[in-house]
Amino acid sequence: MNSFNIKFNLKDLDFRTLFIPFSLVVLSTSIAYGDGVHNFYTAFLCLGGTLLSFSFVSIIVELCQSGNSTIRTKAITIERELLKSFCILIITCIIITLLYFVQTNELHSAAVLSGISPGLFFICLNTLYKLKFLEERSHFENLTSNNRALKTYYQLQYMFCIVAACLIPVLIYYIINDHIAILICSSITLLSVSLMHQLLIKPSADSYNNSFLATYLLLGLYIILFSMGWII
Repeated sequence: MNSFNIKFNLKDLDFRTLFIPFSLVVLSTSIAYGDGVHNFYTAFLCLGGTLLSFSFVSIIVELCQSGNSTIRTKAITIERELLKSFCILIITCIIITLLYFVQTNELHSAAVLSGISPGLFFICLNTLYKLKFLEERSHFENLTSNNRALKTYYQLQYMFCIVAACLIPVLIYYIINDHIAILICSSITLLSVSLMHQLLIKPSADSYNNSFLATYLLLGLYIILFSMGWII
């Protein structure tokens, strides 16, 4: 009985992550609107359902922390992190495809691909949490070679995901050869240069907190620019 313990920890719950499913609904609705489907009632229902389901899953994951030591002490490997990132991208693409299909009863390659960028931003946010944990841990003990390798991997993963997220509109335009205005999203890469520099050169607990906010702002800006670029 003592091997499994459920602990409730509200202070670790970050409701800002709800912005991820919100961004998926906005993108799918914008693409549908740009394609001539103005089904805002269905979009509103999609938004409510997505937010409720995502918030429920987030609360369960964050509040219920298993005390099983075999799970907590399992080594974190780069291979596992890559698999998690791949799963995140698959899930966001599936969700936005379903949201677009519910509104239009059609499938669109742009809708499928547009789910990649929010997924990449979500990976960035998750990466920052892990980098912050490693940074705080380094103040109390020397990091193992595995943790140092993970820290380097997380830094490279963050930079790759930010740049890749901003280049997805280029891929979409190359495939569909339409809605050229979405290419303006790629300019966000310039805004992320200082953020990536700070992450590499001057990492600290405070800098990670600033990086969280900056990443959310970059995601918000991306959603606005992509939506406007697709509709006009």
